[in-house]
Amino acid sequence: MSADNLDTKPTIETVLERINALAETFQQEIGKLHGEVGKLHAGIVRLDEELGKVHTRLNEYDIRFDRLESITHKTRSEFVEMRADLKEWRKQLKDVLPPVA
Repeated sequence: MSADNLDTKPTIETVLERINALAETFQQEIGKLHGEVGKLHAGIVRLDEELGKVHTRLNEYDIRFDRLESITHKTRSEFVEMRADLKEWRKQLKDVLPPVA
């Protein structure tokens, strides 16, 4: 063996050790990222479930508002009809009663 081979052997070992250390660090970081992605996924699933609940409640409110609008429309129609009846009764009373002085 030549002196050159002995000088390069520790250098190659050092490079390989650094590569292995880098690989370990990389795997650790990937593991951390995987954990964070898992947390984010769980959060997104939970958010999706909550949004589903909100959507359901909004649909319920929409139905209630439609019913309330229907009742309001009916009440207004009845009021307009009552007002017309009142005008007719007032006219009939004016025709029957003597004028007030």
